Amino acid sequence: MFYESLRLFSPVIRLMKTAFSDTILETRRFTTNTDGSLDNVEMVNTPIKAGSVMVLDINGLHYNRKCYFDVRAIWYEP
Repeated sequence: MFYESLRLFSPVIRLMKTAFSDTILETRRFTTNTDGSLDNVEMVNTPIKAGSVMVLDINGLHYNRKCYFDVRAIWYEP
């Protein structure tokens, strides 16, 4: 319950990182079916130039239903 509370109400909402050298970030591109499953998954190489600032949206990740189910539906049952 404690970790789930930290996931839903995170004290850190964004992480920002600066690339100190040119690099390539391996990412995935996909489409989502109506049942929530992933389709057309392909690997994509994304070039990151030195000095670029990257932002990781922690709240966006923690509320993403592809990664986590919606526990509020369980917690807030009438």
